[in-house]
Amino acid sequence: MMLLFRKFVERGSWKNRRMMLLFRKFVERGSWKNRRMMLLFRKFVERGSWKNRRMMLLFRKFVERGSWKNRRMMLLFRKFVERGSWKNRGMMLLFRKFVERGSWKNRRMMLLFRKFVERGSWKNRRMMLLFRKFVERGSWKNRRMMLLFRKFVERGSWKNRGMMLLFRKFVERGSWKNRRMMLLFRKFVERGSWKNRRMMLLFRKFVERGSWKNRG
Repeated sequence: MMLLFRKFVERGSWKNRRMMLLFRKFVERGSWKNRRMMLLFRKFVERGSWKNRRMMLLFRKFVERGSWKNRRMMLLFRKFVERGSWKNRGMMLLFRKFVERGSWKNRRMMLLFRKFVERGSWKNRRMMLLFRKFVERGSWKNRRMMLLFRKFVERGSWKNRGMMLLFRKFVERGSWKNRRMMLLFRKFVERGSWKNRRMMLLFRKFVERGSWKNRG
């Protein structure tokens, strides 16, 4: 830990200086919450695996860029660490997996995740809460849903974007009727039979064409 601390100081670039200032703030405030952050920070450094190193680099980039949007992401990142509940731990582990895998597809997911955080509207907050619930429950069925959610994001075509927007609308409206639709949608995904797959494809076609008739 000492060696890493010395490297930050010795390099003396502006970016590292920003990291240094943040590092000092965590130490100087000394609250229990910051102490938890400090311990996590030390664990990343001490384990020193390639995967953790990627996480470390991402963590530094958030700090170094210092834009308002990244600041919001930084605050969310700290909240996950500070609360320290089992549920948040699940979210934290997923967050680390996205970073550690580092494929182009995961990068798209990461960018979407940041956009949800950066926009910070009430609607996106509902989406964020649903996203966290999927991760926290961690059942096999929810895992299938998670994989489908990632596929929509990773493909990134206009048609899939339409599906993504519909998915968000279901979550944001939050009425009982939409909740029933949401549950049905999840059942289609979770069962995963060929017949349901056909239904899934039909469901996507309705969304992608976007005509009033198909919407009905």
